[in-house]
Amino acid sequence: MLLAAWIFSVGATSLSPFILYPSHPPAVPDPVSSSATLNSTGNFQVDCAGDVYGKGLTPDSCAEALERIPTSDNPLKFGLRGRQGVDVVTPWRWISSDGTCAIEVAETSGAQGNYLDLVTAAHEMTDLCMDFMDPTEGSVARNIGVDGNLSLTMRVYKPTVSCRRSINLGGSSFINEILRKMPAVSTRTVFGRRGVPGVRVLLPLTFTSIHQYLSSRLVATVDLTSANVETASWYDIWAATVAISGMCVNKGKGGSSSFLGKKHIDCKHNGWLIPEI
Repeated sequence: MLLAAWIFSVGATSLSPFILYPSHPPAVPDPVSSSATLNSTGNFQVDCAGDVYGKGLTPDSCAEALERIPTSDNPLKFGLRGRQGVDVVTPWRWISSDGTCAIEVAETSGAQGNYLDLVTAAHEMTDLCMDFMDPTEGSVARNIGVDGNLSLTMRVYKPTVSCRRSINLGGSSFINEILRKMPAVSTRTVFGRRGVPGVRVLLPLTFTSIHQYLSSRLVATVDLTSANVETASWYDIWAATVAISGMCVNKGKGGSSSFLGKKHIDCKHNGWLIPEI
């Protein structure tokens, strides 16, 4: 079973190498909700799509996730991980402190915009799909930004996160550096030990962020709990790590997430992915 461990330690140690993959988040599907398409007051379009992004979101949780989006109107370039000259890597996600509401930005072919564009769209999504819906519905806003290549989703997330000991993280930029480094491809791949047939990503694998002023580091290690091979997507691992960040790290605590990954056909042991800080 796949295990991703987050470990905080003080001092400098050698860093394990890792590969940065181009990140292709799941495509934003056309809504299949019974709700009609609702046009916003801006240039973007909002669709309530509870059948795609979930129903029963808590307004207070989504309001909290929305508050975590910066409100700057400075021009920004959005792009997939690995692209040059990108200010905001996509996908990128903001999540509530209870982990149940996630707001995620994605782009189709390179995009320009600003955070205020996203905040404006998120408020419209809340107004149309939560304030006037019973039950509340997840939603998607399209045609955001200068060229209309940005999309924003507000969705249900079901975390399996447990917060643990308090740790000195030195601010959100410490963990955001790891979230930027971590691949977020949606296609499933095979993780496993050296010598196991079919393994595409050798484990253990670490991601490290150095805090130069605190002389400390934050390390994310992806490893297996029991079996020698497991199938999972980097996108799910990344999303779980975002949940730990929002639910635990923002409170100055470490944490873990379980029940991620998919049992491989050759795996004789049940287990789950556990990112731990």
